[in-house]
Amino acid sequence: MAGAAPGFQGRDIATLGSAGAIQQAQTQATLDAQREANRLAAYEPYERLGYMGAGIGNVLGGMQGQYQTTVQPNQSALQQAMGILGTGIGAYKTFAPTN
Repeated sequence: MAGAAPGFQGRDIATLGSAGAIQQAQTQATLDAQREANRLAAYEPYERLGYMGAGIGNVLGGMQGQYQTTVQPNQSALQQAMGILGTGIGAYKTFAPTN
């Protein structure tokens, strides 16, 4: 019996070690689940905006705009002078006395 005692102690230690490993794995799984829940809670507003933006884009994608604008660059001083001169010549020809 005295010779079997070290074997029993070794099995007890192995059992305790495996129980500790199981407990540590469960604790780590709980921590991982909590971390994932925190991550989802932090990014949820951004994901919701993304889904809403995609939905609104699909709804508004088929609509035509009511107003349309065209942006033209500013004219140079020479172009402005030529425009004024052209308008003046046109007005003169329209209202000039004919012989």
